[in-house]
Amino acid sequence: MVGLGKISDAHMVGWKDVHDTNVKILVDTDRARAESKAEEYHVPEFGTEFQELLDRSDVDIARR
Repeated sequence: MVGLGKISDAHMVGWKDVHDTNVKILVDTDRARAESKAEEYHVPEFGTEFQELLDRSDVDIARR
């Protein structure tokens, strides 16, 4: 998930209920917020660089 502002909590709750979907990494310009949300929602990775997320071969951001 990219962008962890106020609405992100609602999105996280929603994504947790989607079958065959796994949130692997959270990205936000505020590193402390990304780390805090990753801990809160048990997401294994976090970061601040959107482009790095796009460059990863193990992240599929398209819905199937």
